[in-house]
Amino acid sequence: MKPLPYPLSGGISPVFSPFQLHMHHNMLNEYVKKTNKLANETEWITLDAAGMLLATSGKAEHAALHASAAETWNHEFFFQCMKPGGQPPSEEMTEFIKLHFGNMEDFLERMIYNAQALFSNGWVWVVANSKTAYEIVSTPDGTCPLTLGLYPILGLDLWEHAYFAQYNGRKQDYVRDWWNAIDWDFVENR
Repeated sequence: MKPLPYPLSGGISPVFSPFQLHMHHNMLNEYVKKTNKLANETEWITLDAAGMLLATSGKAEHAALHASAAETWNHEFFFQCMKPGGQPPSEEMTEFIKLHFGNMEDFLERMIYNAQALFSNGWVWVVANSKTAYEIVSTPDGTCPLTLGLYPILGLDLWEHAYFAQYNGRKQDYVRDWWNAIDWDFVENR
């Protein structure tokens, strides 16, 4: 499992209290344990989560390993996209967002719209679908964009464990706080 780029004990202000971050990170630990247990007797034991989910994609007999590896990768990526207090986007990143999504406020509103439109559990992603085309997509459950041929540059967890307890189900408030915790340096370096 990739180490967090910040201490668990401090939470990720403003989106996760220390308790909520610890609880959420413990869920990732469970995904990692399950992935390792399921992969233990396979040819894919030496692969990382991305390698496992790509190797098992479409293989019904390995659906459990695929789902667990996907959630492991999704969560590791999600935690890498944030840092306590956030990080403002650079001028280059702001221009990139303007070019592909309008302005920063429009971009945020599109993320909120996609989050609220997602029924049940899943993810909202900003992905590259080619070297020059970017879009916001939603995936249900643990579907990882890598298996769809998309390259994620930003990911938002919309499983209820991510926001329901702390936000009483208010996705819009959760997304706005998450927005203020984004590590734009990480996103830009994708």
